[in-house]
Amino acid sequence: MRLVGNRRLTFNIILLSIMPLIIVVGIVASIMFSQAKQLVEEQVALTRSNVLAVKKQELKQYVEMALKSIEPYYRDPSLTEELAKQIVAEKLSSLTYGNDGYFFAYTWDGDALVLPYQPNRIGKNWWNVEDVQGKKLLQELIRVGKSGGGLLTIYGTNHQRKSRCPN
Repeated sequence: MRLVGNRRLTFNIILLSIMPLIIVVGIVASIMFSQAKQLVEEQVALTRSNVLAVKKQELKQYVEMALKSIEPYYRDPSLTEELAKQIVAEKLSSLTYGNDGYFFAYTWDGDALVLPYQPNRIGKNWWNVEDVQGKKLLQELIRVGKSGGGLLTIYGTNHQRKSRCPN
């Protein structure tokens, strides 16, 4: 009987000495996991912010390039306004950037003037088109364009469009 009591006492002593160690390791591990998760989230946010800044600058350069390529047609006194618009629409339709980037143009009232990959939509009014969140897409683009241009985020943060309207 004495041997059984010693084993139980030995087990209890070992258990009492190991349990605090297991608890401390568990607490330290959970703190480290929490800090690592927070660090990863901060790194993702920073990376996202940096990528967005680079894309924003790249898009700004593309828009400036497009504006410079069409500006001479608007300044050419030998062209009628209608002919200048036609030439500009053809020019913008042929300009692309990146894998799937293109330029589009609408009137202030929402009529499509340039849509390179959707010619069947040209001449139609898209004023009331909404994105998946119910945002009036074209109205937002025109609002941003009229206020001097800028970046408009649509469909959450994955798809973005730069709106810029020449003066």
